[in-house]
Amino acid sequence: MELSEVENIMVKGYLNRITLSWDAVKDATGYRVYLYEKGTKKCSKIASVKGKTTYTVKNLEENNVYKFAIQPYYKDSKGNVVFGEKTDISAMTLASKS
Repeated sequence: MELSEVENIMVKGYLNRITLSWDAVKDATGYRVYLYEKGTKKCSKIASVKGKTTYTVKNLEENNVYKFAIQPYYKDSKGNVVFGEKTDISAMTLASKS
């Protein structure tokens, strides 16, 4: 079975956090959330989300752009984890009012 990509990702930026939400993917057991590191230009898993389609990334720098990816997955009948394609999204934290 193949999983479709995550669709309709919405972002809400705050001063030091970003909330991501998306539509549920049929047959997905959960989702992995990744953050692209600017310095290394690599993608690191920051969370596994089960039973919901939202995640808040905390402790971010204010007034900064971040790139995330969300990847659906499921466990097959043998207990193997099967991943769908990653869907990328960029989001920005807000700047504090001076």
